[in-house]
Amino acid sequence: MLTEIVDALYESAFIAEKWPAVLEQITNVSASKGGALFVFADGMPIRGKAIAPLQGLMDEVLADEALRFSTAATRMSAVRPASFVDVDSFRSRRRRKRRRSACGSATSKHR
Repeated sequence: MLTEIVDALYESAFIAEKWPAVLEQITNVSASKGGALFVFADGMPIRGKAIAPLQGLMDEVLADEALRFSTAATRMSAVRPASFVDVDSFRSRRRRKRRRSACGSATSKHR
């Protein structure tokens, strides 16, 4: 299964339309609720793909400047990470605390 996902990742790097299916595979293997990919590049608009059920929400976020430039997105854009990131590390301390209390436990390793 992992080999197929890695192969699909490489294909998706060249064929963007394949990202939703790859994200779905990763979501299933990791037992996650969803998956999304944001692309930040100099001189280009922010782009993104998500699993099929979330693509409408992704399109909405990318179309709305207020959502697109949230604190976390602005920080991530400034850093321009070259790899996968822990989104919590880009959130404000207040937002991380609010998220932990909403989840009912302190699951974040960043405090």
